[in-house]
Amino acid sequence: MRLWSKLKSLLRNLFSKCELEQDLDDEVSAYLQMAIDEKIAAGVPPGEARRAILAESGGAERLKRSVREVRVGNILESVLQDLRYALRQLRKAPGFSITVITTLVLSIGITAAIFSVLYAMLIRPLPYNNPEDIVAVQSRSPLGYTQPAAYPEYLDWRRMNHGLATLGGFSSSGTINFEGPSGPIALHSVQGTDNFFDVIGVSPILGRTFAPGEDQDGKNDIVVLSYEVARKAP
Repeated sequence: MRLWSKLKSLLRNLFSKCELEQDLDDEVSAYLQMAIDEKIAAGVPPGEARRAILAESGGAERLKRSVREVRVGNILESVLQDLRYALRQLRKAPGFSITVITTLVLSIGITAAIFSVLYAMLIRPLPYNNPEDIVAVQSRSPLGYTQPAAYPEYLDWRRMNHGLATLGGFSSSGTINFEGPSGPIALHSVQGTDNFFDVIGVSPILGRTFAPGEDQDGKNDIVVLSYEVARKAP
């Protein structure tokens, strides 16, 4: 049995308790019944045969406890033997050992990096209130590709909306210049409608978000800074 198979078997013994306990109950019951049948076949009355077998074995619970100890102990001993053998082989071939260890370190690092990206993109919940209630509405051209909605079109959607609690819009394509302590830098900017923060359920730590009508020309000179940018502001 390979090391990984032994480890899986050990983990199964340690954590899949319900399934293993049922299997163990079946095995012990079958063993006791077989022993009782043998005594009955030898001429011992059924009741006396059952009492004799239970007395000799110490009962079903004692048998199950013994089996559990043997299973876990044997698997641990086998795993330790495999580990000792692997360490001896690595000491005999230092060059090969370095290659194996380097490969393992790189593999673990790459796996951790990939998981971090997947967690950030697919697993980590969105930092909004009730994210399961947020949906994205997209318009498509007659040819099938995504086509951003124009602002007048958004206003029509918002006026005719009857299926959603509220409807907001944003555009994330753009940059603005920011004068920081170390000089000017370009920051990624997001333009949002006046109710954008109400839709996603986010409140500012300081100050306020957009007031009604502040997404219209002549009134849209209001900026909400992210926490990271606000910390760098002079």
